[in-house]
Amino acid sequence: MNKKSAFSLIELSIVILIIGILVAGVTQSSRLINQMRLMSARSITLSSPVPTIKNLIAWYESVGEKSFNESEMSAGSLLSNWYDNNIQSSIKLNGFQTTDLNKPQYFIDETTALPVVKFTDQDFFNIPDGTVPFNNMPYTIFFVSQTYSLCACGLLGSGTYNSNFTANAFRYDGSTSMVNYWWGNDLYVTNSSTVRKNTIHTFLYDLAKREGYSDGVFRTSLPATNRISTSISNTIGKTFNTEFMNGTIGEIIIFDRALNSEERKSIELYLGKKWSIKVS
Repeated sequence: MNKKSAFSLIELSIVILIIGILVAGVTQSSRLINQMRLMSARSITLSSPVPTIKNLIAWYESVGEKSFNESEMSAGSLLSNWYDNNIQSSIKLNGFQTTDLNKPQYFIDETTALPVVKFTDQDFFNIPDGTVPFNNMPYTIFFVSQTYSLCACGLLGSGTYNSNFTANAFRYDGSTSMVNYWWGNDLYVTNSSTVRKNTIHTFLYDLAKREGYSDGVFRTSLPATNRISTSISNTIGKTFNTEFMNGTIGEIIIFDRALNSEERKSIELYLGKKWSIKVS
């Protein structure tokens, strides 16, 4: 009986050892797969059309080796900076936050296993005045983002927010829409879902009208002219007052002109490939 009992313990130890080896193997395999995804995303970024299209103002993307401070590039770390990846200019319009309470987090997206910037509560980055096109400049701006709940959540904004046309801001509107508002003239881009789903949002202004797209699909257009937005109070993850982002942002690309259809589509296709989003 004792021999049988001892033999059973040995068998059990062997089983536990085998399970441990298998678990370790699966964990290591998962890490390798995620690392390959990251390297692929970095390669896609390097070969993207973004740097070749003129009038690029700023490019914030979250997978690059130099997107953040190296010491802060681990899951859950607070981020002090989000560095501008625009190689067309020697002047970098970097995002910054010095207050720990307001620092966004480095986060691994559950769907793509790629790093993104996570915003909760009162997290946001300041960016230099004039980063967001102001006065009556034209623009094309791309976002890759998702929210955790229906909310009035700010993505990008600037201006004084105190009278008609003095702001240029982009946020979720608390339903299934994204809105580009000038503080008195709003363009709503309705999508089937904005919660827990990475989406490409594109906004374009050509001095005569604004257009909105989601995942490459044209959603709406609105005649619009004579914006007088100011250049101050530029932020990522926050717009007017308490419109703080609750979710993640993977990429923001800002041009100070209206891109043509070919240029716009080329960037949307790049973003779709990188973030595993189907683009129509």
